[in-house]
Amino acid sequence: MKKNIKTSILLVAAAATMASCSDFLEEYSQDKAQVETWKDLDELLLGDGFLEPVLFLDPGDYNSSGSAQTPRNLDIIHFMSDEIKENVGVDYDQGGFRTRMFSYFTWQRELGVDEDLRYTGGDDSQWNTLYSKINTCNMVLSLIDEQPETTDEDVAGKQRVKGEAYFLRAAYYFLLANLYAQPYDPQTAASTPGVPIKLTEYVEDRDFVRDPLDKVYAQVLDDLERAEECLTGKARVSVYRPDLTATILLRSRVLLYMQNWEEAAREAQRVLDLQDGLLDLHTLAEGADALYRDSPETIFSMGGYLISVAFADYRSQYGGGEEAGYLVSDEMAALYQHDDLRSRHYIGTSELFRQSPVFLKVSGQQSAWGTYNEVSDCFLLRTPEAYLTLAEASAFSGNEPTAQRALKTFLATRMETTPEVTATGNALIDLIRNERAREFLLEGHRWFDLRRYTVCQPYPWSKPIEHGYTYYTTVNYENIPLRTDYYRLETNDQAYTLPLPRSVIEFQVSLGDNPRPSRKPYRTENY
Repeated sequence: MKKNIKTSILLVAAAATMASCSDFLEEYSQDKAQVETWKDLDELLLGDGFLEPVLFLDPGDYNSSGSAQTPRNLDIIHFMSDEIKENVGVDYDQGGFRTRMFSYFTWQRELGVDEDLRYTGGDDSQWNTLYSKINTCNMVLSLIDEQPETTDEDVAGKQRVKGEAYFLRAAYYFLLANLYAQPYDPQTAASTPGVPIKLTEYVEDRDFVRDPLDKVYAQVLDDLERAEECLTGKARVSVYRPDLTATILLRSRVLLYMQNWEEAAREAQRVLDLQDGLLDLHTLAEGADALYRDSPETIFSMGGYLISVAFADYRSQYGGGEEAGYLVSDEMAALYQHDDLRSRHYIGTSELFRQSPVFLKVSGQQSAWGTYNEVSDCFLLRTPEAYLTLAEASAFSGNEPTAQRALKTFLATRMETTPEVTATGNALIDLIRNERAREFLLEGHRWFDLRRYTVCQPYPWSKPIEHGYTYYTTVNYENIPLRTDYYRLETNDQAYTLPLPRSVIEFQVSLGDNPRPSRKPYRTENY
């Protein structure tokens, strides 16, 4: 299997940029015969196939560049959307986000540049991570059927591992397509460049090209169909391992993005037939996490919730303190009505310096931090998604009564008093879109939703987004703001699609790139 580890190299540029393999993978890298049972592959998938959980670290555990020494997964999607803004005047940055996220936060033509537009790298992190995970899935799928099965446990275990590998591969290709390809438009998907599809675990000595977007989505749906076949009848291992319900919910999301309304609604209803629990926010204690592992809403999670630290102020053991580096954007905060329970459970005031609005939904302040977060800020599947997918898909397909009922059932757990849902047409679609923005704040949905809305017929929608980036100077050992440059993502901007990483297109010219405009500040505020 030594050559198998190199499979992704053609896709992730040079071998030096590859994510390192785990000790377990190295242990089995000499010969496929080293894999003796399906349990070996189960361990391989668990160790290298899932997005990693993220530690909460004390500020002293960050390295000299201010970056936490843990995987970050896909947190870039939070900084490109309209959910957050800088807390101007505060240069303290617990998560090391400011410098690392500059090119994403300001939608630069080339990613991986710093605030002085010097290329420093790191723009291949998401590409490398996802293709590395795909390669692990490919290895598992190539070997799983060969493993002996002498007991019923063996038969069931092999099917479960196989189903999980198909689920994960589908999820990663779906994420890649929504980062590096234009939004799915049924009219143009067959001619829209997607991402390279590779389903083998061995090296292919060829120039890769980007498969059409409709082919990428077809592969995602095919993998999910195979996952469902394998996971049907299998008991859930934990919320950290995908099961049948998670598979159906992910498929409903894929179909929603494809604007296949009737099938998306059908799959969402199938999810609710299996798990329809909602957390009633009327019963949630003040300051308690709204998202957690054992919530009646949680279906599946992978990755951690590091984004919470961006909104937490900090007081050291020596008495000093720092305010939160980021706040929830004004536009997002304005979406929450006074009688919306989420207006005090999802956002609120910081516990030390009383700044507002900060993010409170999960481990929102320092006193709530644990060793690990229980759920993910990038890949969390919850029952509210099924309700809102059912509502949106039903509304678009002309079944407005079903959309209104699904929305009312959901809102009964979110509002002080259950509202009547009587909107129709575009007004109903707008209501559902705003509900998605409120409910999924900083869960990884918003950036992808903003993309797909631009091509969503018959009610396409797009908006400009403004982000300010502040430069500081040091006076008497204190950093004070010098100026704030404001950048603007325009309506239907090409920057809704990421450029391919520099190292990837240099190594594999045949992949081409995505057009993306250069971006300078459109206004500056000096202090």
